[in-house]
Amino acid sequence: MELWLYVTVPYSILLVLAYLFLRIKIIKDMVKRRIMTPTSAKDVTHILDYIFMIMLIVGDFVGYLSPQVLAFLLSALLITTPFLLWDVVRSIVHYYIITSTKIVNVGNFVILTRGVRGWIKRITPFFVELRGEYEETIRVPNSLVAMELVRIPSRSLPFTLTVRFYGVNDFNAIEEALKDAVVYTKKFSVAEPKIKVRGVGNDWIEYELTYGLRNYEVTNDIMKLLANKLGKLVEGVKFEIRREHSLMVK
Repeated sequence: MELWLYVTVPYSILLVLAYLFLRIKIIKDMVKRRIMTPTSAKDVTHILDYIFMIMLIVGDFVGYLSPQVLAFLLSALLITTPFLLWDVVRSIVHYYIITSTKIVNVGNFVILTRGVRGWIKRITPFFVELRGEYEETIRVPNSLVAMELVRIPSRSLPFTLTVRFYGVNDFNAIEEALKDAVVYTKKFSVAEPKIKVRGVGNDWIEYELTYGLRNYEVTNDIMKLLANKLGKLVEGVKFEIRREHSLMVK
């Protein structure tokens, strides 16, 4: 067998295997975990296809003309790549440690050793994104989450909603309807939801609901379910549900 075949064949095989691993395993896994949208995955796949074809054609052509040059380039690439991409590789390894061992999950409220606190919004191959206590976005390197102490408080975290009803004629009926609607949202809370009157007017009344949550991601589910049930129980009465900076009106 000629020398150029000894070089180009292993090169082509390794390139194809790397291409298939990235295309079938990594990209699909990122879409499945909602780290990447299907549209973004499609764009990345197209770019990867072009890079693969260029590297395959150019590499085989160089190997045919000068196997020694291709062998030298491959050796240099194999030696330098781990050093150039060390931080990237380490971050991806930590990402798989976090996701496979379930160190933390999306929605957990965590306290890191360096005083970083917040609710986990998403976990990516390069960082963990948190929503801070003051609505700020915090991005923490995967190594910090995977290798250092992470505290997840066992106690429930308070979550408060206010529900205001307008055009009310029968306050007792409204309160009973609210209690009935809250029953459907109890499944999201680890502590019994508390209901109290926050304010009363001539034809309006406002209630405060306090839940105890372990996973802050369920707050949207609570609001949607509460709005849906109240819409059926208090037909003809306008109401609004507030949560921090969000508002749902019926």
